Amino acid sequence: MFKTILVSIVVAICSLLNFNLGQTDLRASMGIVALIIALHDDPNLNELKTGFIAGIFVFLMRILVSAFVGKALTFAVISSYSIEILFYASYALFYLILVRHDHSAYKTPFIMLLMLCDFGANTVEYVVRFLIFGGGIMKSQFNDIFISAFIRSAIIWIIVSYLAKYKLKNKEN
Repeated sequence: MFKTILVSIVVAICSLLNFNLGQTDLRASMGIVALIIALHDDPNLNELKTGFIAGIFVFLMRILVSAFVGKALTFAVISSYSIEILFYASYALFYLILVRHDHSAYKTPFIMLLMLCDFGANTVEYVVRFLIFGGGIMKSQFNDIFISAFIRSAIIWIIVSYLAKYKLKNKEN
């Protein structure tokens, strides 16, 4: 449980690093990058528990930062931030199903699985936001969600590949 909490704290801090995509309010957060790297690096971490707790920590971090900068914490703002929990938990669920349980003879490329996980989690978040807030405030388009999934997946894939190569080099020395 300690490692799950530690990973969740790191994820929450990394979630502060993000960039906007396109002309929308869709952000590509580095928090999910940190979560997936941690899950990939430690197969003993429980994906669902870690994803859910990390989502809670990200939610709390967003509220803390908003309060710190003086943003009004209205019901709409808190509701919007709370959907982060669902995003992180659903990404972890997709990761568990698509990556951890991929026992097929013909392995799907890791980056493709990551894109499916990311796109799936973004879709879940998008649908929930649409149902809660209505279509009027949804500014993100399919293209933006796809680009976000691709960029984050590429970042994760590059870091995981580098870490695997680095670990292999250290074993040889």
